[in-house]
Formats: sequence, structure tokens, C-alpha cells
Amino acid sequence: MSTTSCHTVTLGMILWIKAQSVTFAVSRRMKLLPVVVLAVGATLCSCATYGNRSIDDPRKLLNVQEGKSTKRDVYGIFGQPQDVNYSTDASRSMWTYFKVEASPDAWCYVPYLGLIAGGTSEDITRVYFVFDSRDKLIRMQTNKKSDSENSWMALGRMASQGNRDDRAVRVSAETAKIGKPFDAKAAHDVKFVKDER
Repeated sequence: MSTTSCHTVTLGMILWIKAQSVTFAVSRRMKLLPVVVLAVGATLCSCATYGNRSIDDPRKLLNVQEGKSTKRDVYGIFGQPQDVNYSTDASRSMWTYFKVEASPDAWCYVPYLGLIAGGTSEDITRVYFVFDSRDKLIRMQTNKKSDSENSWMALGRMASQGNRDDRAVRVSAETAKIGKPFDAKAAHDVKFVKDER
């Protein structure tokens, strides 16, 4: 076996290699292993922001006025809602927009234990627009909440939901009512955002 230049190897990489019971021959290709492992790790442990990023823009929120703005006005400013709900007598509807900033919690960085105990921390901003039966805005409310969820619990919640996307169905029907286009990709991007409890 010939000697090659030394590479910095993390403890996690050493444990992973031993756990796999794989004997690696030192070669020129091995020089890329630390780079590949670091790239994959950086991707898995990165932060993500999804949803409607414009709901934090105060200039856009100031363009919406209770008693004057309509559903078409709100759609023009923020795009399609991410959820739609109706009162029991259907006299009012509520559009919900949200932005989620997710980041891995500290347990994700602990080798092996992170696979079991790791999860995500989320900062969720929601803006609610409540409309009357004539599609006029009667109330607007903003809500910010921080939450965390274990990775296994999140997978279970997503698996139980399956391919069903009730939000997209409601949003599609609402955008059709006001004659605006429906973006299925945008609806799918927020499919697994947890409902407010």
C-alpha cells in the first residue's frame, strides 16, 4: 500500500466507514471523499425558506385596506392564497398566506443520535384575510409562531397525509371563483406545512 497525502477526516466519517464494514483502498479517487461527504452534509443540514416571502413586506401590507380591498386586490398583491377556509354558513371566507423558515435543530449535528433525535425548528408567519360574502376584506391578522418537530414525527405526519392535498383543492376552487389562475406547483410547495393548532 502506497502512502498518499493526509486528509482531514471527521469523526462522523470514520464512524460511518467503520459501520459500513467497508475497506477502502487509498487511491486518487479517495481524495474526493471528504469533499463529497461535506457537500452532502451541508445540503442535509441547511436552512430552508418556503411559502410566500412577500407577506413580511410592510409596503405590500399597507396596500391592503379593510372595507375597501377585494379578493382580486389581495390576489394581485400576494398571489394565490396557500389555504382557504369558509364559515359554516359560507358567508365569510378566510385566505391564509404563510412563510416558513426551517432549520435543523442542534440534535441533527450529533453523529448517529441525530438520526433518531434530530428534527427541525420552524418559524412560521401567517397572514389571514377574512372576506364577507361580497368578497370585501373585513379583517386582516398576522400571526408568528415558532415550533419544532422530530424528523420521524414529520415523516409519519406526511405519510399519513399521503397524496391527498385538501388545501390545493380549496385554493383551486377559490381562484376559479374569482377568475384568477391557479398555480399547482405553488400549492404543492406548501402541501406539508402543519395546520395551526
